Amino acid sequence: MSEFADQPGSRQRNLVRKIITGLVITTLALGAALAVVILILLSLLREYAKHDLAKAGAKTLTTGAMVYHLKFDTYPARLDQLVHPPEGGPYAVPGALLDPWGQPYQYDPAGPRNHGKQPDIWTITPKGEVIGNWP
Repeated sequence: MSEFADQPGSRQRNLVRKIITGLVITTLALGAALAVVILILLSLLREYAKHDLAKAGAKTLTTGAMVYHLKFDTYPARLDQLVHPPEGGPYAVPGALLDPWGQPYQYDPAGPRNHGKQPDIWTITPKGEVIGNWP
């Protein structure tokens, strides 16, 4: 032992150091755990936001298809015709044709899910969920 180990108060100082070190380590561990929880929550929120954005994107393309229909008395055969119509327009910007995951929206001008009242426009999430413009 060192010559200072037996001095009055040295055991108390060592105990205080151990307690403070333990508190610092515990605080760091709790902070790291909290950071992980926050990252998980942010990831979930981002996924929910992408779902909302996909739904909004399908509705925006539906509006473009409806305007196209008013102009040409038919729905476009393909969604890219909203960007490059035969004349006039455009009725959508190129980026609108992609869902939040970078995949092209799918399209059926006959609109069976909308009972033929408007074309069906949808996407499928990476987890296989279908998000479309029908009720």
